[in-house]
Amino acid sequence: RKAQRWLERLISRLEVPRCLTGRPSAVRFVALSDTHRHHATVELPPGEVLLFAGDAVGNYGKNYDLAQHFELFLTWLAAQCKRYAHVFFIGGNHETILDDKQGDASAGLSRLEKFLKATPNCTYLQNGSAEYRGLRIWGSPVTVSRLETEGKRYYSRAFERFSEQREKLWAGIPEGLHVLMTHCPPRGPLCAQAIGDPRLAERLSEMRSPPRVHVFGHDHCFLGIAAAGPTVSLNVAQDEILRVDPHGGGCALLFDLEAAENGGAAS
Repeated sequence: RKAQRWLERLISRLEVPRCLTGRPSAVRFVALSDTHRHHATVELPPGEVLLFAGDAVGNYGKNYDLAQHFELFLTWLAAQCKRYAHVFFIGGNHETILDDKQGDASAGLSRLEKFLKATPNCTYLQNGSAEYRGLRIWGSPVTVSRLETEGKRYYSRAFERFSEQREKLWAGIPEGLHVLMTHCPPRGPLCAQAIGDPRLAERLSEMRSPPRVHVFGHDHCFLGIAAAGPTVSLNVAQDEILRVDPHGGGCALLFDLEAAENGGAAS
């Protein structure tokens, strides 16, 4: 019954706003995050672009082999690159193997560089931009620092940054994005207050031309979709639904954007 109630609450958060057009000219995005080694159990629907918003590995203590977890993720990612025209992904707070501010990340970064060279239709975003068929995408793995908010230093502390650092970073989010992908949610309806980033929420509220779609994860308990103003937000974290229903295939989320190539306007 507990699982049933959780799934009923999930369904209530999956109302479909204006994010699926069904038009042949639209680019269909498939999005997920927070699989924590179980990405292969998520059933991914067809689409043109795959977005992965961080936390592919399980980093919960000394006994977790992050290099092996990351290698398995890259193997899975390579398979998805054969299914989708392009894959974009970011790290999350569990990917300490990619954060050189939290120790020696040289091995992980070297492996990532080699993978990206061999997989030209896969793009890793770390506080940077990319473009696909005229659609502008910006991604960041940065999250709220629990050392700052809780006074605790976790194993899974990758890309955790203090408030002042995040404020400067978010100020650089470009105007007029089609897709913003962050691991951390802005403080708001699709996360617990203690997990959402107030600095990110402030930046989004002051933008003249905010993102059309904001994809994030991190908070496992708020998988769902919310529309506020011009932005459709998607929390695509899979961890909790995979725990509640291990054989259910997860729940990757979809949205469509009209390609903006050749001077067209995305919608």
